Amino acid sequence: MDAKTLKLRPVIIAVLMLMPLAASAVVPLVTDDADPVDFGHLQLNSGLQFSRMASANLYDYSINPVYGITLRSEFGVTFG
Repeated sequence: MDAKTLKLRPVIIAVLMLMPLAASAVVPLVTDDADPVDFGHLQLNSGLQFSRMASANLYDYSINPVYGITLRSEFGVTFG
């Protein structure tokens, strides 16, 4: 190896060690904005999650309707 490659080796190793692994990334349990749903409006949130284990593949589909009951509050439930 030449001198330039030897100088870059520690930098490349450090970058690779500090990179986040895509396999360890997960979807947040809940993602929503801070503002409540407008009064009288309906917001529909949904999501699909896939999990793979040694013995099975699991699929989870959830639906979350949210209704604005006042200007500053909302009511929602989650199915799935």
